[in-house]
Amino acid sequence: MKKLVLIGILMAFMVMSSTVMAQSLQFNVDGLGLMGNSSYKVDGDELTTKDWGFAVNAQVEVYPNVLLEGNFSSSWATKKMEEEQAVDLTEGDAYRQNLVLAGAKYRVLADNGMDFFVGAGYGRADVSLSQTTAVEAVPLTEADLEKHLFSGWGVYGKAGVVVAINQQFSIRGDVAYSPAARFTSDDVDEIKGSLLSGRGVLAYSINPSMGVQVGVVHNTVSGTKGDDGAEFKGNFSATMYGAGLVLSF
Repeated sequence: MKKLVLIGILMAFMVMSSTVMAQSLQFNVDGLGLMGNSSYKVDGDELTTKDWGFAVNAQVEVYPNVLLEGNFSSSWATKKMEEEQAVDLTEGDAYRQNLVLAGAKYRVLADNGMDFFVGAGYGRADVSLSQTTAVEAVPLTEADLEKHLFSGWGVYGKAGVVVAINQQFSIRGDVAYSPAARFTSDDVDEIKGSLLSGRGVLAYSINPSMGVQVGVVHNTVSGTKGDDGAEFKGNFSATMYGAGLVLSF
């Protein structure tokens, strides 16, 4: 059911985007190639990895001051930290995270080169861990050490701002937060938690259709309590930095 809701939102976004493009309104897409660190914490134990990844954001103004927006970010580990040293992953080790956000936002302020937005939508996060050898940093069960999946969804609220410094440079930032997300794990049917995603970028416009940008992306997925009321402490967070393109159609 949850997957059908997400698919429905994405299909609606695509249909509305096609309609708007046919009306010659502006469609914006921007992307970042990323690198940084991720942290996995379970019951007080922690594993840190060095990651590569990417983030893509698309938005279209369907009505005056009303925008549809979709975001996808993904990262995967290339090394893990052991005794403060970055070491290569062993064969069979895999750490990967995906986050999808889809929703709408409203421009509540547009004055003197600054736009301020508020919005809401649906977010889904998947954090996967696969290991062939036992690692004490994530000591769930032997089955979890072979393949652990922490996935879930939540309805989020969002706030964002765009500040035009001059005709070429602009700063953009936004934060999406779901305080009542629901997740599942290999050994827990339902986990109550939260979902946080934020980004900040500095963009330079080369021409009206293309620009470049540098930015930072931070995602956090937290589980705090199991469905039976028992306390569950699980957390994933990633902070990534990168550069990319901005395209307008």
